[in-house]
Amino acid sequence: MILKHVSDNLNPYLKENGNNKLVLGVSGGVDSIVLLDVLNKLKEQYCISISLIHINYGIHPKAQLAEDLCYDLASKYNIDIASKAVDLKSSNFEASARDFRYNMFNEYSKKNSIDYILTAHHKDDQIETLQMKFLDGSDWVSFLGIRKKYGNIIRPMLNITKKEILMYANNQALSWIEDSSNTNINYRRNNIRLNVIPEIIKNNPGHIDELMQKHYNAIKKISLLKDKMIFFRNEYIIESHPGCIIISNKVIDIEDRISFKIFYQDLCQKYFNCGLYSTKKHWKQFYLFVLNSRVHSLFDLNKDIRIIKKKEFHYIYTNNLPLSKINKIIKQNEYH
Repeated sequence: MILKHVSDNLNPYLKENGNNKLVLGVSGGVDSIVLLDVLNKLKEQYCISISLIHINYGIHPKAQLAEDLCYDLASKYNIDIASKAVDLKSSNFEASARDFRYNMFNEYSKKNSIDYILTAHHKDDQIETLQMKFLDGSDWVSFLGIRKKYGNIIRPMLNITKKEILMYANNQALSWIEDSSNTNINYRRNNIRLNVIPEIIKNNPGHIDELMQKHYNAIKKISLLKDKMIFFRNEYIIESHPGCIIISNKVIDIEDRISFKIFYQDLCQKYFNCGLYSTKKHWKQFYLFVLNSRVHSLFDLNKDIRIIKKKEFHYIYTNNLPLSKINKIIKQNEYH
């Protein structure tokens, strides 16, 4: 069953005749170990070339064992692996780890001409995410949750449950490392998974169906907005340069805040291959920045993307773009 699900979820994106270069984020835990095993079984059918990325955060006693297992599997399957040890000092470890992980995925993909990045997120992960959005009172677009495909990232196990993953792993006699940090309820997601979700299943199981329905409704709504996003891009993007986009300040005419948010998310994904994960408060601050801020004001969309506002336009650029290059683009546009 898992083999068919993964095959069906990958099939629309893979080239029929030619090598499909995939990189899988592998932790040494059961989810990514199962996906690796499945991909190995599918590689000849789809002409798949697989490589692995492992990040050792060093946050549990078996972290080195997990890294060793990933290298053993790379050797067993005769595939490349890249790894990095990192010690993240942050008040929000989960967010920092996610940012670090996807930055490494993207850098590796560009360097090695990777077609798609794969992660082993599954249905239980999706439910946890949707419950967090529910508790936060998030807008409907946030109920898109974990996306099956986002840019060059594919998550082919999102319709597979944890129970099914464990069953497959045991049936195939796979080995994996249990991450003891997953039982630390000081991490919000762990608390949701270990305490909140079991309580919901026990006392209000229909709530899970309601969460999934919100998710399916969000997918339908976002598909209806695709044509609108094309219109917005044609209407408000003045020019694009490597690492920089020029936007008309008339973008504030997008009165629907959700459409405004999706426009910039779509923009950053399309031009910078970067997802924007921000709070409702941050999006409100950004809207007010475009609406009211003074000329030459700066705003950080995230740690990698900054905006400078001018009289008629604002310039979205990556932080690694040299200041001289940004000033040249501004000068050429402002005095054209």
